[in-house]
Amino acid sequence: MSDQPKPNNPDSPQASGWNWEMNPDSTEASSSAGSNWLPPSDSTGSGAINSGATNPSWGTATENPAPDNLTGSGFQQVQPGIIPLRPLTAGEIFNGAIQGVRQAPAVMLGAVIGIWAIFSTLSGLIIYLLFPAQLQSLESIGESTVDVDVIGTTLGYLEQSILSSIPSTIFNLIAVSLTTGLCVSAIASLVLGRVPSVGQAWDAAKKHLWKIIAYGVIIFVIETALILLALAPLITSVLYTLGSPDSAGGLLTGALLTILLSLVCFISGVFLLVRFLFTVPIMVMEEAGLGQAFKRSWALTRGNFWRVLGINLLMVVLLSVIFGILSGALGTVMGLAYAVGNLYALLTAISVGVSMLISGFYVPFFSGIQSLLYIDIRMRREGLALTLLRASQSEAQ
Repeated sequence: MSDQPKPNNPDSPQASGWNWEMNPDSTEASSSAGSNWLPPSDSTGSGAINSGATNPSWGTATENPAPDNLTGSGFQQVQPGIIPLRPLTAGEIFNGAIQGVRQAPAVMLGAVIGIWAIFSTLSGLIIYLLFPAQLQSLESIGESTVDVDVIGTTLGYLEQSILSSIPSTIFNLIAVSLTTGLCVSAIASLVLGRVPSVGQAWDAAKKHLWKIIAYGVIIFVIETALILLALAPLITSVLYTLGSPDSAGGLLTGALLTILLSLVCFISGVFLLVRFLFTVPIMVMEEAGLGQAFKRSWALTRGNFWRVLGINLLMVVLLSVIFGILSGALGTVMGLAYAVGNLYALLTAISVGVSMLISGFYVPFFSGIQSLLYIDIRMRREGLALTLLRASQSEAQ
């Protein structure tokens, strides 16, 4: 069965805790018990970890093969931290993410929301101070009369909107990278029953920050390229049929091709996002490089695509309902404020900042679920549960 652990699966590297060694000439992991795994275990060979370590090495899966019976005696009951050390159900993954937020609120909520508050404020201020033309255009549209060039004003507003979205996108990328790294490093500790401080989580995450940002940039470029590719037929048909007497037929053809290509690009985008989903947890927990993390994530999700996709779809639905209520309330308040007073510039800047802050609440749950799903797959395929058990027992002594 697919749920049985397979420590010797050739697609699954023999892991040393979170850390593993990559063969530079292959996408698969080296089968040797890597001498370069970091940090090393103690001199006794017991795999004990230092109490202050955030990403310990806990022995190898070959030394601790997982039992054939996943529900065997003494296996399913062990839970030093937020999850039991055995293959997890979807409910246990969601519950573990919630428990992570509850047990380490200083990191998972305090630090995360603080970081997002800073960047959302900066984003709102930049829009208000550096892009007044966009906000003035919005005011002109709201106060338009027959003497106002509404089309020209709207096009000007769209142009300014694109320009003003650049700093917001940059701030959003930095905030996501910072807070995702913090949350993943916190989850790594919470699984062992260790509650990290903000300083400890930051020490574990900061050395991976640039790699996480690079990952975000790569995913953003992929998504943008797929969107542009999907819209290419429609844009091309508009440009070539503009002013043509037979423009309707060309536009219809472009629209149909866009719909078809959009479906293909959407499916491709979802496939790539799922296959690369574990890149950040791998970089933080296994201390892998960016290229190695991409390859490792691709290998881990092989054979687990539909399970990973299903759990993430459920997460998206649940979080969308919860935070959709908050966004709806914000939209209602801002709509009333626009109607009451002529403060488009200020209210638009506030709306952008608050919307960005609300997005920050996704990160602890999203990062927690991705990290626990990654750990779950490693427990299923590599027998990671026993190495985690040894680490938690060593720390308890």
